[in-house]
This record gives sequence, C-alpha cells and structure tokens, in this order.
Amino acid sequence: MSNKQAAKKTDQLKEYFEKDSRNFKLEKPRPNRDFLGRGGFGITYLFREEQEDGTLKRKFVVKFATRSTEGTSNEMQTEIRIAKKLYGALHIAQPIVDEGEMRKLDNLPENADKLFSLLLCTEFLPNGTLFTFRMKAMNAEQPIPNRILWMIFLCLVRMVIAMANPPDRGYRAETAAPQLEELAEPGYYQIEHGDLNNPSNLVFGDFDIIEHNLVPIVKCLDFGMFMSQLFAYKGMPNPKETPDPKVLFPNLDMELYDLAGRCAVDITKDSNYFSNPDRPSLTELFTAVRNAVTTKTGPDHFLGLPFTHPETDEEIQKYVQKMILSA
Repeated sequence: MSNKQAAKKTDQLKEYFEKDSRNFKLEKPRPNRDFLGRGGFGITYLFREEQEDGTLKRKFVVKFATRSTEGTSNEMQTEIRIAKKLYGALHIAQPIVDEGEMRKLDNLPENADKLFSLLLCTEFLPNGTLFTFRMKAMNAEQPIPNRILWMIFLCLVRMVIAMANPPDRGYRAETAAPQLEELAEPGYYQIEHGDLNNPSNLVFGDFDIIEHNLVPIVKCLDFGMFMSQLFAYKGMPNPKETPDPKVLFPNLDMELYDLAGRCAVDITKDSNYFSNPDRPSLTELFTAVRNAVTTKTGPDHFLGLPFTHPETDEEIQKYVQKMILSA
C-alpha cells in the first residue's frame, strides 16, 4: 500500500470510528505519524474512547488489513479467531469486548470496503515494545540486571503456556479479568506463534501485585526465544574473538544463558520441537524460570559478577523508570 493509499484508508477509518455512537477519536502516536505500527498485512491505529463529558475512558488499538484480498481477509479472520481462543490469558494482548462480542463499528456504511468489517480492537499497552527497550539497553553503561531478564523470561514462558493451553472460554463474565497462566496437563501445543523472535510483537503493559510489581508485564501481540537479544549492551566484546560465554557476557547469570540457549536449539531434519532432548519441556522451563524469579531476589544471588548493585529492588525500580516507563 502506497503512502497515498494508506492516508486514504486512514481518513476512512477515522471517519467511520468518529461516526460511531461511542465517542471514539483517532489519536496520533507521534505528531508526524497517524498509525501506531505496520506489519506484513495490517496497520494498527490508536484510538481513544471518551466519556460523554469528553474525559478519557480508555485507549485501544485497532488493526485492519491493508488490502482487500482473500489472503489478507483470511489472515485477519485467523488472527481474530486466535484472539478469541486466547481471551482471558494475562500475557496476551486482550481484545476489546462489548456485551459479549468483539468490538465492531456500529455505523459502518453498507458500501464500505469489506476490510473495515474485519477489525481487531485490542487493549493499548502503554510502555513500549521490547525492541525499543533493547535499543536503549544496548547503549547503556551497564547490562540489563539479571533479575529483570528473569522476569521478562517468565512473561515469555507464560505466553507459551497460554498458547499451549488457550483459555478458549468465550466472552463470558468470568473471563473479563484476564487470569495468570498456569501449567495444565498434558501441556501439548495448540497454537504456534510464528514471530516470537520479533521484539515489536512483545510490549510492556502495566504493573500488578502478583508477579509484576517491579517490572511491567510483557504481553504478546499478533500471532527461538527473544532472550538472547537482550544480553547485549555497548560494553560487550566481539563474539568472534571471545566465544566463551562467561567472557562474552561477564555479568550474565549463566543459568539463564544455558536455559535460553536450550530453548533456541536448532531443529534438524532428524528432530522436532517436541522430541528434541536438548530443549526443555514446558514444565521444566516454567519451573526453572519461576524458581529463579522467586529465589534470586538481590545482589547476594549474583556474587562475583561485575554489576551486582543493580539487582536490588530500589535499583531495579530506577532502571525500569529510566529504560521502560520513560519510553
């Protein structure tokens, strides 16, 4: 889609939403850009839903296909179907639901392009993507604290648990508040995410009192692990010259390094994801990461590393404020 075509579709989308009876308004994420993000087949926009007095009720994201073709329609239908299966999973960006149905426009003209009837409206996550966080962290004077890495890792594992055992309970009242994902036997995989390596699909949301009191929750958008991309920072030596991971990542918890490495083991023609003995099972992975988050709670658990002072609660809060919340 050309910039001119995209601008026309944006104008139509804005018109349709602002003619809706629920006080929707397009919000520019940046002064010089209307859209929030752009993917292989869709564009996302940020809207605000206002009360009758003009005060903000909430912000939400709208995604729709950029081309009216059978292929893109199928992609959107698949994404909408999966969003419904994952409704109620805390670490998956949640669709906006009105009276038991996904949000739809209530004043869409009959002659409107069919792509406007295949919209996916989801919650707005306010604190930036892991891509933005990684770029800031790579230019920092010190590496990301190990405790933050473990907390992000736990969010990723819970995303996998959600995809292995999606709630799939429909839009009923008991799923209105997303629930923390827990292991459930047999733990077989029902949904495969083809783009978890893309840090733009992983976004920081808000804090909570359960597992995210220090670091905001990370949620998965859209439908190898990403952890190894977070190890780097500007003080990192050349990996070709220093292949030893303890030299390459002198401040990294080697348990985390080993576990993330096992998750990223290549699949060969003689093995697959489910039977490769080098890859941890979902149960082993979840147990190890959750144990690290709950037991490695301060500098004393990272003795001998160059940067241990950032592992206190106070220093992590400062780091999060500077590197995530200010994004």
